[in-house]
Amino acid sequence: MDNKNIQEFHLGDFSNSIGGCFLESDIMFAAIGSSNRAKFNQLLEEYPDIKSNMLNFILVLDGELSISIDYIPYKIGKNTLLEISPFNKINHAHLSDDFSGYLIMASRNFISDTLADRKPIPISQFLDLREKPYGFLTDEGTAVIRASMEKLEYYLKIPEHTFKKDLIFSSFHIFILETANLFINKDTLRDKPRATSRKDVLIQQFLRLLHLNGKKEHSPSFYSDKMCISVQYLSLILKEISGQTAGAWIAGNLIMEAKKLLRVPDYSIQQVSESLYFSDQSAFGKFFKKHVGISPKKYKEEYASGGK
Repeated sequence: MDNKNIQEFHLGDFSNSIGGCFLESDIMFAAIGSSNRAKFNQLLEEYPDIKSNMLNFILVLDGELSISIDYIPYKIGKNTLLEISPFNKINHAHLSDDFSGYLIMASRNFISDTLADRKPIPISQFLDLREKPYGFLTDEGTAVIRASMEKLEYYLKIPEHTFKKDLIFSSFHIFILETANLFINKDTLRDKPRATSRKDVLIQQFLRLLHLNGKKEHSPSFYSDKMCISVQYLSLILKEISGQTAGAWIAGNLIMEAKKLLRVPDYSIQQVSESLYFSDQSAFGKFFKKHVGISPKKYKEEYASGGK
């Protein structure tokens, strides 16, 4: 069978097929148990080598999940939270006959928008997933994560609410914070922590430089020069670990900052352009539309009217 990608059908179709709930193509929640376990296994068999380009969270409440991520096999048991980054590929997965658990899938754009106006979470929390994709939970920790996931489910399911999207963003952020609190600086909860490599150090250095200079410095060469490596090597290691080049990381950071500023009611598009050091408003507009699909003016209008 030819390899397929889960993006070949809409997230909503996938959600509906397993009885989940979702918001557009941004985020999905599904409870997995006796009623849909067989259907989920069927979908996993039909779509081998899945790279969903989404951040996936699976909380195992009972039974076992057998899964191969980037050709590394894992067996995930009760009271375990599995996190699969957008850059990983799932080669094989199967749920045991007694499996029960929760699944959240969130797009990178949704995650960026969720975190845009909030206290940042260390990016290493997500880059670590390449080598340490799951963590063991205490009964108390499982209850905390379960409750935050169920709150997200509640807001995804409510039919009418003036602030539905805001509540979904906020409940997902609470879930992320609860997850980060359990695992950040608690390596004993992770299986087989790995030694920090030269590439890890360089990536952390790049991310620190991007955080400090991302608004003003738009060229990959600025960062590679500061790191005393070539642009080609910087992009190579970033591509290897994250699936994105240095240019894509810089652009993504600029878009996140732009969205944050465009949401400020009294901030003009010209002011946003100047704050992000674009040569002029036209250049900013072309850049934003290329990466977001709509103009800064349209984005600002949609946000003001209650859109994303």
